[in-house]
Amino acid sequence: MDVEEEIEELKELVEKNIAIAEETNRLVRKMRRSSMWLWVFQMVWWLAIAGVTGAAYYYYVQPYVAKIERLYGLSEEQSKSWNDQVTNFLKFFGQQGQKESPKPSSVPVTATTTVR
Repeated sequence: MDVEEEIEELKELVEKNIAIAEETNRLVRKMRRSSMWLWVFQMVWWLAIAGVTGAAYYYYVQPYVAKIERLYGLSEEQSKSWNDQVTNFLKFFGQQGQKESPKPSSVPVTATTTVR
């Protein structure tokens, strides 16, 4: 009879072990499922943040950026125009100066150094 009691005791232990294993399996599946949902909600969260940021830029900041770009383009055009005017002015006076003054002759210049 001792053997039968031990067998019954072992059967109970095996049944408890099976129950614990099934419960552990259920808990692990729940943890994995909740981990997946956490990942999904985090992705939705970050996409929402990126979308709100993009929309805020488009509706609130972009008009100012466009104005700044337009002003920069105008100032660049004006600086090119001003640069062209200065260049033409200098060319004009350079030509006037060449007409009035004779060209220097090609006399070699010698350099002298002094030792102190």
